[in-house]
Amino acid sequence: MVKKKYWTGYGFYYDTHENTIWFSDYWSNVLCEYSIERSKLNRIIPIPLVDNARFTNVCYFSDIIKVDNKLFLLPSSSEYIEVYDICENSFSRIYLNEIQAKYNRCGFFERYGNNLFVFPHMDGSIFSLDINDYTYRMVQEIIANPYNERLISNFQIQHYRKNTEVFFLSATNNIIYVFDMEFNTLRSFRVGNSDVIYNTIDFIDNNTGILSEQNGEFCIIDFSNMKLIDNISIPEGLHFESNMDSRGPMFVDSSIAGDFIWFFPCQGNNVVSVSMKKCESRCENIREFDRYGVYHEGWEVAGFSMIEETKSGIVGFHRRKGLLFSADKTMKEFKIFDNAFDVDQSILQSLIGIHEKKILHESSIKLYSLNTFLKSINN
Repeated sequence: MVKKKYWTGYGFYYDTHENTIWFSDYWSNVLCEYSIERSKLNRIIPIPLVDNARFTNVCYFSDIIKVDNKLFLLPSSSEYIEVYDICENSFSRIYLNEIQAKYNRCGFFERYGNNLFVFPHMDGSIFSLDINDYTYRMVQEIIANPYNERLISNFQIQHYRKNTEVFFLSATNNIIYVFDMEFNTLRSFRVGNSDVIYNTIDFIDNNTGILSEQNGEFCIIDFSNMKLIDNISIPEGLHFESNMDSRGPMFVDSSIAGDFIWFFPCQGNNVVSVSMKKCESRCENIREFDRYGVYHEGWEVAGFSMIEETKSGIVGFHRRKGLLFSADKTMKEFKIFDNAFDVDQSILQSLIGIHEKKILHESSIKLYSLNTFLKSINN
């Protein structure tokens, strides 16, 4: 039996109240809820397809956010925001007709008041969506590179929110953008050398940020005057795949743990920590990952998803291995939730028709616990 291990795209939603994770499958149209406390999938919910959806069988949705009892799924290769009502167990859609890219359409959500802000991944527009009446409008247009089949994106998904401001990054140059959700204003700055492409951004204090960049260095920036303070190199001898045209960013996210900042690779397996006191980096060989062969498959494999903060630390996915993991706030104790997503691939295909692109009608959508899901297929 071949197990389906590719279980998430970059973004997912951690529900602090329920201690569960909502995520959409990378390769098929299913929405899942995973219980951290029970270490089990609570539900697998098929997402209905529509005739004119531009599905490419890869990463249908790039991000998820929960508002009250509704989940909003941000499109990557689909044409609409999918809205799932948890209480009613029903789906509705909000079409984003203005976005022309075929894939990597949108990057991430941020909420401010009654508005969800949709930030770009390929196209250069920021939209606001009213969560009450679902009306949306473009609030900023960014002049980005022309659409290019070889480019993965024009903007990085990883970002940093500070109060009403959202800091996000160009994926093609050294521009840092700052969008204010209260006033719908956008500022941009070029920082560092012209050939620099930043991957991730985090803040050490109110004015000092640390960014990873595509050439394998970590840049410390004073945001009060947008000046580069220092550079820290990655550990000597450590190799990452860094071809932006085909592989995406070198690092996908970062997280602060005490005096260290941990960086999680997009195309690679070794997590890197940077000491802010010593201004040096080191490779972190995490014992729990080694048990699953994470370190023995080379650098061409997909690495990590985005990282989310939890009540006790962080949670994230290793995308290639299909591993959901958590760590405490010190990053000293890692836990892998093994066998979390061991669902036979043929079972998913028989229900959803991944490759045949079958249409699932609204009336056929049911809410499944994992046992009910498997039992219904076997019967």
